[in-house]
Parts: sequence; C-alpha cells; structure tokens
Amino acid sequence: MVAVPVDHNNQIKEPVSYLEFYKESKDAFIKTVKPLMKRLLGILRYFEQYPQKLKGMLNFQRFEPIYNT
Repeated sequence: MVAVPVDHNNQIKEPVSYLEFYKESKDAFIKTVKPLMKRLLGILRYFEQYPQKLKGMLNFQRFEPIYNT
C-alpha cells in the first residue's frame, strides 16, 4: 500500500470554492429570473381582472388549435 500525502489546506479550499461558485450562480439566476417572473405575474394579474366570456378573449382551458390536415 502506498501512502499518499494529503494536503489538508487544499481539501478545505475545494468545498469552500464550490460553495462560493454555487452561491454566486444561484444569486445570478435569481437576479435574472426575478424581474421576468414579476412581469409574467403582472400580465397574468392584468388579464385575470376581465371575465373570460368577454368577446375576443380566448378561454385557454377549452382552446383547441386547428391543424391543417
């Protein structure tokens, strides 16, 4: 059996650097997605204020696309 020298300082740095990368990636994702979700939810709330039976409004629960066959 061969004894492999272990660098304890390097073992500590690797998980810390991974956690830093994970945190930075998560924060960047949230910073990017949060305004998009606010906008989409705002659009949803805007259209929810109108009745679905209003002329010109589609009811997406019963919407079936027409295919040219």
